[in-house]
Amino acid sequence: MLSQAELDAVAKFSVISGTGPLIPVPCADNIVSIAANRHMTLTQCRKFGVEPLSSDLNALQWTPINLFTIIRKCLYICCCCWILEFVFKKCCFFLSIIDSVSTAASCLNEGYLLTYALKQGYITQAKCADKKALHDVRTAILDTIDKVGKDTVNNIFRTIFKGESAAMHGEADTLIEAARSKDDVRAESAVVESATSGRVRGMADAVQSAIHRQKDYFETLEAAFAAKMTSVSEA
Repeated sequence: MLSQAELDAVAKFSVISGTGPLIPVPCADNIVSIAANRHMTLTQCRKFGVEPLSSDLNALQWTPINLFTIIRKCLYICCCCWILEFVFKKCCFFLSIIDSVSTAASCLNEGYLLTYALKQGYITQAKCADKKALHDVRTAILDTIDKVGKDTVNNIFRTIFKGESAAMHGEADTLIEAARSKDDVRAESAVVESATSGRVRGMADAVQSAIHRQKDYFETLEAAFAAKMTSVSEA
């Protein structure tokens, strides 16, 4: 199992990613979650001596295109549902906590397996030149999470976020302007600054403690990922 030092940035940026759905900026809140995930990926690569290009980060972050999701998003905008969401996010924490938990859990699981892949040598500086290799790693990460599930990690964040609702809203408030600007560079700068805050540090420490208590789950995640990568190499 990975150490706390190896997972420090994963825990912090997962927490920040989870604040994205709480930001009351219509149609722009996910810019923070995307920036948090991207900076987490960059930080973890550098931790293991890999300096990725922007295209490498894209290869390690892509998500499958879901036609249903696209159609739902279009209907969401056309029917002005974002107005109701804006009001609910301003007034009701519990209506946003589900999205926050899911977003943070996905970031943590992906970050954990990315770190494991770097540590095991599935991602190296040399392999960054091979976009297929990076694509295979990303595919294996997503397939592993689908296979193992993320209920355990959902429960971790559900417990922490419900107990830290004031801290979550406080952190979301500091990121509003970055989300409202819809500027990727500004969002990433805001996310990096947020990672140094005491609120994020406190919640990240709680996440780290919870990860340690769920050793069996994360070792299962590692084994399933290693099996996926073995099947890819033998194909």
